[in-house]
Amino acid sequence: LMDISINGKKSGLELTREIKASLSYKGTPIICLTAHAMYKVKEDAFASGVDSFLTKPVQNKVLIEKVKSLIEKEVESY
Repeated sequence: LMDISINGKKSGLELTREIKASLSYKGTPIICLTAHAMYKVKEDAFASGVDSFLTKPVQNKVLIEKVKSLIEKEVESY
């Protein structure tokens, strides 16, 4: 799970780009979980490499289903 607004020198989207550029972590699924609900933010998140985008507040059931779906997708790709 990656938020766009995190404490530190880099944004969540910058960290996502770094993770996806790393050979060791390239296939790691990343869910963007953020309070920023504008379309441009969502577009930028997917351009950075996130696999899914959810806005806060998110229902537990929705989050759990999204995580399960991404895990199943990764398992199927092996």
